[in-house]
Amino acid sequence: LAIGGFSYFLLRTSRLKFFSVMWFFIMLAPYSNIFPLAYFMGEGWLYLPSTGFFALIAIYFFEISQKSRLWGVIIGAIFIFMISSYVLLTIRRADVWANPLDLYLEILKYSPDNTKARINLGVLLAQKGLDEEALKKYKEVVNITGDKASDAHSSIGNIYADKGMYDMALEEFKQAVEMAPHEYVAITNIGIIYKKKGNFQEAEKWYRKAIDVSPNYDLAYNNLGNIYLETARYDDAISYYKKAIELNPHRAPFYENLGKAYRDKGDYPEAKEAFEKALELDDSLKDAKEALKSLE
Repeated sequence: LAIGGFSYFLLRTSRLKFFSVMWFFIMLAPYSNIFPLAYFMGEGWLYLPSTGFFALIAIYFFEISQKSRLWGVIIGAIFIFMISSYVLLTIRRADVWANPLDLYLEILKYSPDNTKARINLGVLLAQKGLDEEALKKYKEVVNITGDKASDAHSSIGNIYADKGMYDMALEEFKQAVEMAPHEYVAITNIGIIYKKKGNFQEAEKWYRKAIDVSPNYDLAYNNLGNIYLETARYDDAISYYKKAIELNPHRAPFYENLGKAYRDKGDYPEAKEAFEKALELDDSLKDAKEALKSLE
């Protein structure tokens, strides 16, 4: 009400000041949770709105500075102080944004229930090899969100899988799928774990389930091809590798795997073509290089 009354007063006395106030609120409106947003607050949302706020302040300061030379000096001193303060604050803030770990810790300082920040922080900690700290953050997400923590369970599963703790990884991935039945990445990860345990039949079942949930998920087709390649079902392997390539023609490992299937089948010209395409996309693939040399 106070802002509304002030705006009405400005409309009658100064259209430029009224424009500045309206600019602030109109630019802020899309981020005011009229339609619910994923985040409670984002400081970047204030960049455009703040232009109106500073314009209003500048107009008032200019009017005051015109009253006398003394007021002009005072306003100049205030401006120098404000600019210096904002420069220092900006530098301090830039230090936080420069380090992702510091940024997520800062977010959790002011928004302790922000699960996305905890998950992202856990990912960063895991990348640095701090698995125990990462697990702690993921488990905090589980405690906060309860039956909505599918992402956290998947992240915990990834850490256990990297450690070779496959049974615990399976348990976490299955909990993730139970909470989010359409989480095709977690479904695929279950297949990957079963394959690592040597249970190809279960792995195939989960890969097919991932395809049922997400028919365009290229990795699931590639992984099915891997099972068929290792079980000498070369035609099936070739078929699924080709489907993976059709969905994502820019993944070099898919062509490399296709080349292996053709080679093991005895179709060397097709194998050579596939290996050449793989190296064209990524010349660091050692298996493709060695295989191509053996075919020449």
